[in-house]
Amino acid sequence: LTFFIHFHCVWTNRLGTMGRGIAVCLARVGISVIAVESENKLLETGRQMVIGMLERDAKRRGVSASLNLLKFTISLQDLKDVNLVIEAVFEDMALKKRVFQELSKVCRPATLFCTNTSGLDVDALAGVTDRPHLVVGMHFFSPAHVMKLLEVVCGPRSSSETIATAMSLGKRMGKVRVAVGNCPGFVGNRMLKPYIDQGFRILEDGIAARPEDIDVIYLFGYGFPRHRGGPMFYASMVGLERVLERLEHYHQAHPDVPHLKPSPLLKKLVACGSPPVQKWREHIKTMHTKQIQAN
Repeated sequence: LTFFIHFHCVWTNRLGTMGRGIAVCLARVGISVIAVESENKLLETGRQMVIGMLERDAKRRGVSASLNLLKFTISLQDLKDVNLVIEAVFEDMALKKRVFQELSKVCRPATLFCTNTSGLDVDALAGVTDRPHLVVGMHFFSPAHVMKLLEVVCGPRSSSETIATAMSLGKRMGKVRVAVGNCPGFVGNRMLKPYIDQGFRILEDGIAARPEDIDVIYLFGYGFPRHRGGPMFYASMVGLERVLERLEHYHQAHPDVPHLKPSPLLKKLVACGSPPVQKWREHIKTMHTKQIQAN
């Protein structure tokens, strides 16, 4: 089988990291990959990084790198004979729709379309294709070649065969696969983002004095992954603007769910330029001072 990965380079957007990681996931288990970029300079950067990742992975495992399985191109026409597409462009619905419309013109009618999205409507993407029953979500977690989890997102028009194929491909890549429904944020992000937002509310209410206090509790009390640094550090790392944007999206989709509404502190931090976690205390102190003066 030949698979297509559409990826952007890391300087364009952090999802470039996702595309490269997915390419490595496929190639290291013997699946051919055609990687497409928009221009030669981006393609060459991506090519060097994917090859380097595969070589380091192969050295660690004591095997030969599967570089012969990789093909890099800037032409979508090279995808006309692929069996399955995994799209991994920037998390923007309009952009993803354009990609899927282009792919519908190029790929064979039986080609499966998978989207690597962390929370966008899979059915909306399926609706712009000529094969909505062959569209499914494959939400890889970052970094894709390291993290084991894969959410397979079942759209209302995804056929059982399409879902089974995505689950089977995930198994071949060594992923822990979970089939989930199509809703804003799916399971992982719909739970995680409000969970992070509660941390901001705790800081806002003065229940915890510092963001690192919340992180320590979840690192050593609940086993939050240490490489993520705790929920508050993780929020700072992925970007407060992104956290806020996702929460606002979920809240708009489910206005009757109070805990999806972003906290005032999160909004204030974003308005102040999303300062690093070490600077949050200054903004919290200012907020508390204004509240005392107002009362």
